[in-house]
This record gives sequence, structure tokens and C-alpha cells, in this order.
Amino acid sequence: MKQYIISKINKYSSEKISLVGGKAIGLWKFKELNTPKWFVLTTDFFEEIYGKHQDNINTLVVNEDYSALERLIMLEPIKEKFQNIVLRNTKYNKKYAVRSSAIDEDSKNASFAGAMSTYLNITQDALLTYIKKCYLSAFTKKALAYRKTNNLSSINIKMAVIVQEMIEADASGVVNTINPITNNPDEIVISATEGLGESLVSGEVNGIDYYVNRDKIIGNNPLLSEKVIKDIVKLCSQILSKSTSFQDIEFAVKEEKVYFLQTRPIVPYQHIDITEPRTTYDNANIIESYSGVTTMLTYTFARYVYSKIYHQTLKAGHIRQKVIDNLSPYLNDMLRFYDNKIYYNLNSWYMLTSIFPGKKNNISYMENMMGVKTKLTKAKHVKMSIFDLMNLGLRLKYRLDHMQKLSKKFINKFDEVVMPYLGSAFENYSAKRLMEIYKEIEENIVDDFTTPIINDVGAMMYYGKLTKYVKKLNISDPDGYISNKVSKQGDVESTKSAPLYLEIIDRIQSYNDIYEDFIFLEPTKLCEKYHKNSDISDATDNYIKEFGPRVMDELKLETETLFENPVFLYQMLKNTIINGLKIETHDIKQVDEPKINIFQRIKLKKLIKKTKFFIKNRELLRLRRTYLYSVYRRIYLRIGEIFEKEHLIEDKRDIFHLKKEEIEMVIDDKINELRNLKGTIIKRKQRMEEGKNKKTYNRIVFYGNKELHIHNPVQSDNVLKGIPSGAGVVRGKIKYVEDPTTANLNGEIMLAKRTDPGWIMLFPMCKGLIVERGSILSHSAVVARELGIVAVVGVEDACTILKDGMEVTVDGIKGEIIIHEE
Repeated sequence: MKQYIISKINKYSSEKISLVGGKAIGLWKFKELNTPKWFVLTTDFFEEIYGKHQDNINTLVVNEDYSALERLIMLEPIKEKFQNIVLRNTKYNKKYAVRSSAIDEDSKNASFAGAMSTYLNITQDALLTYIKKCYLSAFTKKALAYRKTNNLSSINIKMAVIVQEMIEADASGVVNTINPITNNPDEIVISATEGLGESLVSGEVNGIDYYVNRDKIIGNNPLLSEKVIKDIVKLCSQILSKSTSFQDIEFAVKEEKVYFLQTRPIVPYQHIDITEPRTTYDNANIIESYSGVTTMLTYTFARYVYSKIYHQTLKAGHIRQKVIDNLSPYLNDMLRFYDNKIYYNLNSWYMLTSIFPGKKNNISYMENMMGVKTKLTKAKHVKMSIFDLMNLGLRLKYRLDHMQKLSKKFINKFDEVVMPYLGSAFENYSAKRLMEIYKEIEENIVDDFTTPIINDVGAMMYYGKLTKYVKKLNISDPDGYISNKVSKQGDVESTKSAPLYLEIIDRIQSYNDIYEDFIFLEPTKLCEKYHKNSDISDATDNYIKEFGPRVMDELKLETETLFENPVFLYQMLKNTIINGLKIETHDIKQVDEPKINIFQRIKLKKLIKKTKFFIKNRELLRLRRTYLYSVYRRIYLRIGEIFEKEHLIEDKRDIFHLKKEEIEMVIDDKINELRNLKGTIIKRKQRMEEGKNKKTYNRIVFYGNKELHIHNPVQSDNVLKGIPSGAGVVRGKIKYVEDPTTANLNGEIMLAKRTDPGWIMLFPMCKGLIVERGSILSHSAVVARELGIVAVVGVEDACTILKDGMEVTVDGIKGEIIIHEE
């Protein structure tokens, strides 16, 4: 039995799609939403009018005779019986929207967005004409070209038409449930215009854009109120909960009420099934520790260490074993490897952070500490009992309150267990003995690494609390104020290398012959001549003993530190001597104090004091991590020498291309056949080389095994924003530095993609500092604040927009870079 009109679809089926079309099915799926009243004239209705002409229509389509198609569609009469169907279901005093609903329209593979017509504000007496026009829009040059481009059939086209009551909208628009510019699924984009939105949908006018990520709205045009935007976000959530793909949603707003008009899948993302398990990789500030490609050993070692210390931290907090067991899969999966680059698995980090008391605040604090640019909109959390929360909270508070004492105890133990091995080449040690030392250190120190972790939690929480309180006090430029207040503590571990380095420079300059050598000799020759038994060797030995592991990429096991290759130090010394620069720190520019009452001032001072302590202590404890990695690096290098002598690998440094567990299995004689070991190393080296030529993404989101690469929009104005150092304002020319060992700075403003402790000697040589990646507690931010360097870190696209020689002003109070010339 034929159906000519349907106002209610009781059951979804492919048969129904062939009757009402994709757009009508989309409306039916969300029938419970606030949708204007509508009905659909089915394909049976279309056939009653045009079925007898189907062969002729097909011929005209093939011949691309658009004029004849228009005459046939528009001039064919509609029988009175079918005219009455339309009239009975509409009202004289109402206006309507007439929308196309072709069979394959708004499908996952074809949206037909803008290809067929919608007509607005149509009165009852004009409806029949506009229904025909809607039919005709399926046979226009534009619509047929769309079919051809998307490999859709142009034969026997059938059309349904939706007739929907008009909303006299104050505003209308379209919302994409994924940012189509950046591919970011955690950010929706709302484009709105005054009145009806058809001109916006068709592209005739530009809308007012709002970008929404979780609790953050970018765009302050008063066209849409915050309430309306939140209702639109809620609408998106409701639609996505019943969808398998990202959606392009049309809406209208009348008297602050949001109406849902229609939705369609966004075709470019048709390969993504949003119901698949989602995993988010983000390199955030881990790029500071592991930039670019790295080896399999570094990845598997780091992944193991992260898992180990966080398991131990939870045990130290007396978390019930059942809770730890539930968390264990996440603790084992905190890092991921993609194109030989290390990323945070944010799913695991959000899960871990959610167990601490004050979950909502802590997640926000974690994001700021890690430098996460975009918040996850949907992150799994652990449900903790009141007992567990109270127990964890009390134990955490105790350890934070006694952090100074606990840190001293940890460092004393570290000095006893690890420091005797620092700098050792482990000559004459067997592989089995090396693994025994490895495990001794692990049992005594790695298992006790909870103190640095708890201190990190303290730094995260107190910096977050301070930020929240400063904003509550309405202090202008809160980030700059905070940065200023936690600066210049003195005796911060990361800055102690500067005086030792300066001592070497002074020693070199006191000997004319040595000074001339540093001007004219190559670094390799300088190292050969002066590294042992010279007038400066005691100073260089002292520096290497203290800071030998502190080089660029110090946490990569494959990195050559000053222990393995002291030539790097002589390269830096030579550059400093040639440029004739003196290392000096700068005074911090004071900021105006807020006008607050005595109780607010007491609380503010307490938060500042606590924050400063945990930041300073963090740098002290992180140096121990550097020492620990240095000892393990030397252990693995010695194992590499042994494997090379036993012909298990071609070169000792090939050890870095094996997994941690593979090395242990070889030593424990658990791998009997080693015929594939060398072949495995060759393949991993090839993949690492390939990874060097592949783009590094700040964020990658997987739905199942399908991935989205997140692109950050390039800033286009002449003001870039980031995280301030609080040190003041400078103006100068840009000098881009990629490798600190070859940098020649002469008082420019240094620009870098990222930094780590290996860059420390360059900081005082620059007039100012701009770093593309980084967070409020990243190494570059901490050191810049301590040395009084005017700096802004975490500046999106800085290395794309800013060029060598470009003159800029760096505002370390506001966190701004102003470009003065292209």
C-alpha cells in the first residue's frame, strides 16, 4: 500500500529510507528534541506526479538537458487529490520551510550539503510551487555534478520533500560537532547569523563563530548568549549519543529557546565511527623530555618506569588493592609510541587524576601543568568510595605537609644507592652483574620514587589553587602576576650550572693562549688538548661531574651526554667565547599589588609560599631523575658492548633499538634463537629514520584503529599569546635556535620549538625567550622565571609565524609577543 505523506516514523529500516529519504530519517531519530512540527511527502507522492515520465527524465539527465528538465518538473500538474493532502496538513496563517530529502541525501557517504534547495517562509498557497522547485533542485547541474563526483547513480532519482513549520528565528546557524579546521573532536564550532540561517548554510554570508571546548567558549559576540550556547552544546551531545558519525546540525533560536532543524553526517569524516573506543595521544610537555623520534629502548624503559612509580605511589597512599588492580591497565599504558615518537596517553592520565579528592579541580590543574591545549570532553573516571577518598586525602596531605623532610630522606638514600655509579663506564662488569645492579637500584630507588611524584602533585595542586584564587581576586593579568611572584627564589637546582659554567669561561679568559685556542681550534681539538691535565680541566671536570647528564634530550637513553662525549661542552664554551657574551641574570620587574583585605592577603601569601616551595623542590628532585637515567644509560651501553663482542648485535649502540624486556630475556637465556635479533634492529632503525621525516602532531585521536591528526589553527594577527615569565618587557630581533650546541646568540630574542635542561647555558645569553611548546611548570618557564629572563612559553605556532631577524616585543607580564615587522 502506497504512503504519500508521513508525519511519524515508527520504525527505522532501509525500506523507510527509500520512502522518506535520509534527511527525514535524521529528523525522526531525534523526534524527542525541540523540533518544529513537520511532515514528509514521500517518494510515492513524487512517483504519482512524475512516475510516467521516469524514462524521459533519465534521458534528459544523461543528455544534461537542464532546460527541458526544468520545464518537465515545473509544468507537470499535480492532481487535486494530492494537492489536498498538502493543504489538509498545513495552515493558512502559518509559514513553512520546504526541504529536499533525496534517498541518498544526508547519508554517511553523501551529505548533498548545499547541492539541493531549501525554501523558507513559504505560505500555504505557494507550497505546491515550492515543492516542485524542491524536486527540481535534484536535477540541477550542481546536484547532478555532485552525484557524478561522489559516484552516485543519476538514474531513477527519487525525491521526498519535508514540509516544516517555520520558526521566526532571532538567530539561526549551523554547528559542527568536530572542528573541521583542526580535526579536533573535543571542540565544536557554532556559526550563527541573525534571523534565518539559509544564507549562512548556502555560503552567501559569513557567520559569527563560537568555538566551544568543555567549559570554555571562544567568541564573545552577543548574538548568542552563554545560555543558548550551552543549550546548543547539550543538543549536540543528545544527537551524538544516537549517531555513529560527526554531525552537521542546523538550529534556530527564538526568545532564547533552541530549536533543532536538521542534522547530517559530515562526509569527510565518514571513515570515523564515533562509537568505537576512543584513545587520545598528546605530546603536551612530554616533548620537553622526549622530542622528535626516539628509540625502542627509551620508549619501553620510560613506559615501564612510569607504570612502576605510579603503582608504587598508589600503594604508598594505601589505596585498596582492588582499586589499584582496576587502575593497573591504565598505569601500564600512560605512554604511547607513534612514528617512533612518545606521546602521553591522555585516557590514562585523566583516569589516574580522577582518583584524587577534588577531581574536577585536579583535572584542570593537571591540564595546565602538562600544557594540554584542548581539554577532553569525555574522559573516564574512577569511582572512589568516601572511605578511599578520605584515606587518600589524609595521606596525601600528610606527605605534602612533610615534603621537605621526605625529600631530604629521599635524596640521602638516592645519594647512597645511585650516586656511586654516576659517570661509571662499568668496565669489566658482566651482563648478569649489570642487571643485578639495575635491579638493586630499582628496588631501592625506583620503587621509592613516590616522593618526586607526590611533590609533582603538590606543585600541580598549589599552582592551580593559586591561579584560581588570583582570578577570584580579579587581579589584572593573573598569569603574569603569579609568574612574577614565584620568580627569583634563589638556589633553584636548574640554575646552578650557570655559575660553574661562568667559572670555566673566566678561567679560559685568564690565559691568553687558551683563549686564542678557543677562538681558532675546532671543539674536537679543544677537547683533546684541554680535557685532561690542563689549566682548565679541573673546572671542566667539576662541571661534568655535577651536570654531565644535563644535556639536550637528557632522558633519551640513546643521547650522548657529557660523560659519553665531552666535546659538546667545548662546543658551547667556544660559542660563548667567540660571541664575547657574559652570563648575567636580570632583575624581575615588580607588579602592582592588589588592593585586598588582610585575610585575603594572608591566604594569598600562603599559597604563593607553598607554590614556590613545590616548584623549587620539583627541580631539585627532577635532577635525581636525570642522574638515574644517566646511570641506566651507562649500564645499557656496557651491555651493548658485551652484546657486540658476543656478535649478538652489530654495534654497541644497537642496544637502544631493542626493547627493555628483550635485553633482559637475552641476559636470562630465555631467548634461545637470536637469528632475528639483528633483523629486528635493522627494521626498527628504518622505522626510526622514516619517523624523522613524518610530521609530529601535538595530538592524535583514535576511534578504534582510525585516527584523526589534530592541527592547530595558525594564528594570523600580529599578537601571539602564551604563558608569561613575569620578568618584564623587551624588544629585539628573533634568533631561531634548533640545536643549543651550535647556537650563536648575540643578545637576540631566542626562539625555540622546545627546550630542556640542556639549553640552560643559552638562556642568559639571550635578550628574551619564546618557546612554542611548554606549560606553566615546564623547565623553560621555571628557569626563565628564576633567571629573570623575559620569556613567553607555550606560544602556538611561534616557529611557523616568527622568523629570524623579525623584530618583536616580548611581554613577560601579559604573555604576549607583538610583531613589528613581517
